[in-house]
Amino acid sequence: MTNIHHVAAEGFALGAASYVAGRPDYPVAIEEWLTHDLGLTSGKTALDLAAGTGKFSPRLLATGAHVIAVEPVREMLDQLLRQFPQVDARTGFRSTHTARRCIGGCGGLRASISLVFDS
Repeated sequence: MTNIHHVAAEGFALGAASYVAGRPDYPVAIEEWLTHDLGLTSGKTALDLAAGTGKFSPRLLATGAHVIAVEPVREMLDQLLRQFPQVDARTGFRSTHTARRCIGGCGGLRASISLVFDS
């Protein structure tokens, strides 16, 4: 995790479960915006950069889209996977380079990305 300050990385790693419990969820109304205004639907792919514990994942999944979540802190990603095993979760950093790499084949996956969300 060279791109994350060690104090932040340690804090998120140790507090991942508390983060899930303490951070509020995104409002359900966002699902309509994602589907109707942005056109995110079944057959499309959403890339969630810095996905954390997956607080935005249920909103993305509700659209029917395939969701790829990228998160640098493994403990945060583990929390996401416990709640949303259907998400294609990958360890990585939030950056333009990460988005380009995932669009071109994130970890061997070839996908046409319809929406990039930086949570």
